[in-house]
Amino acid sequence: MLVCGYSHSLGNVLADLLLHSVWVGFIVQFQTKLSRAENLIATLLTDVSASVRSNMGRSVIVMELLPLLVDVIQPTLRPVMLH
Repeated sequence: MLVCGYSHSLGNVLADLLLHSVWVGFIVQFQTKLSRAENLIATLLTDVSASVRSNMGRSVIVMELLPLLVDVIQPTLRPVMLH
């Protein structure tokens, strides 16, 4: 099979299509997560008082505040052995 001047077998073409669909799925998932995070930050900034908001930019929230909030919301749980 000749595609764009290169000789590919059907298996290579199918593999390329599968890789492309996986990549597109990854991009869509990333964009969805990014949109949710941006909405969370926007909501957080609207709920904060103006004096605090003036000293706290988006980079501060993302780098310093959100990781701590994630630890509070989803703590690391360790298994407990019952005797």
